[in-house]
Amino acid sequence: MKLAGVKPDDITFIGVLSACNHAHMVDEGRSYFESMKTIYQIEPKLEHYGCLVDLLGRAGKISEAEDIVEKIPNIDNVDDLLPLWGSLLGACKIHGNVETSERTAKRLSAKESNKSGILTLLANIYAAAERWEDVNRVRRKMKSLGVQKLPGCSSIELNGVVHEFLVGGSSHPEISNIYSLLNDLSRVMFSSEENLRSIKT
Repeated sequence: MKLAGVKPDDITFIGVLSACNHAHMVDEGRSYFESMKTIYQIEPKLEHYGCLVDLLGRAGKISEAEDIVEKIPNIDNVDDLLPLWGSLLGACKIHGNVETSERTAKRLSAKESNKSGILTLLANIYAAAERWEDVNRVRRKMKSLGVQKLPGCSSIELNGVVHEFLVGGSSHPEISNIYSLLNDLSRVMFSSEENLRSIKT
């Protein structure tokens, strides 16, 4: 775009910052973010801040990411920051940052009506740090609030229809056929593995 003389817009920078995130290019991501205002006179939106916070969090720069969220200007509704705090909490889990996760979880718990994901993530962070008393405290809080951990879920679209599967669920109308096919695949794979072992020996 530079060579062609085309000026990037705010959508362009979302793509660039997302690419930096996926490629773990922290310094480049910071530089592009700063260039939005200084070179192109584009005021960053929450989406741009979200990309930067996610980039820094994944790179383990938790304090810097937290500082950015706290200083985002011109926010009329603080609830708009909830996804960014959630992203920071996820980064805390990856890097075992218990201190920041506690602060972040308090902010989120004060705002979110459904605390399941927040409290579950916080309990997992404590467990990774082997702080079992804190794990039990969070789980007691979940129980007292009537909060239950939502089961894992996956979905697939087939011929325009979305099929959803819950962990341990059996509500799908084709569940019997699905399990039957999975059993057949397991037998084939086990048989192939046994044949491969016999060839090697």
